[in-house]
Amino acid sequence: AVLLNATNYFVLSNTSPLTYLIIGHIKTIFIVILGAIFFDHKVPTPKVIIGISLALLGVGIYTNENRRQQDEKNKTQSSTNDSNIKKSIDTESDKVSATA
Repeated sequence: AVLLNATNYFVLSNTSPLTYLIIGHIKTIFIVILGAIFFDHKVPTPKVIIGISLALLGVGIYTNENRRQQDEKNKTQSSTNDSNIKKSIDTESDKVSATA
């Protein structure tokens, strides 16, 4: 239990609550699949297969969207940093020109 709480704290402090929720869903899907393989030995019903497929599709869509948003955020930050560097260089050039 202590290890579980420490892991939960680590995940929540380094990711968003939505990511934590998705990790929980992945864990549940993993448990269901392993349970069906090791203990049931029955062929999953179409309803179970559709449910697992939809869950995996949702995880994939979330991951893709999260990466896209991170890329946009990084691009915006990079653009802002480049602009600030250019302003700093221009300001230094103006100071050098003024003293010359």
